[in-house]
Amino acid sequence: MMRYYPNLLGDDRDMAHDAIVRQLEIVGEAANRRDPETKMKAPEIDWYKIAGFRNIAIHEYFRVNQSIVEGIVSNYLPPLREAVERIVDNRN
Repeated sequence: MMRYYPNLLGDDRDMAHDAIVRQLEIVGEAANRRDPETKMKAPEIDWYKIAGFRNIAIHEYFRVNQSIVEGIVSNYLPPLREAVERIVDNRN
């Protein structure tokens, strides 16, 4: 979705922003609920910050602007995705 995000305008951009923030809230909640053993399998991931962003998104929503969301999606989601895929692959 982020690849199309910069091209959206007005209400579409607002709706995309809200949808992305909601998905980041879900990721943050999932990160918060992971057991310590699972988190230790990906020590390069700052699980505390992921859960912290979730708390900000839920409780201080108006602090979460477009540039913050774009930065998270561009810089932090790719390594998180790789780590989660690695953890899942190693379970099977």
